[in-house]
Amino acid sequence: MLRLYNLQTGERLPTSDEEVLARQAAEARVAELEAEVAHLRAELAQRTVSNASVRSSTSEDA
Repeated sequence: MLRLYNLQTGERLPTSDEEVLARQAAEARVAELEAEVAHLRAELAQRTVSNASVRSSTSEDA
């Protein structure tokens, strides 16, 4: 197999198969992070609604 290197840094360049695997891993990680962000946004929205209802009930008691 032919291996290519960056002449300036001496770093080995990835093969096309390695690039495909790296891209797939990155895409999977992006999907995980997008799901986590969606979960956190939903949790924040729920807390915001909950806090608003608590404030509303305490202001009615005053």
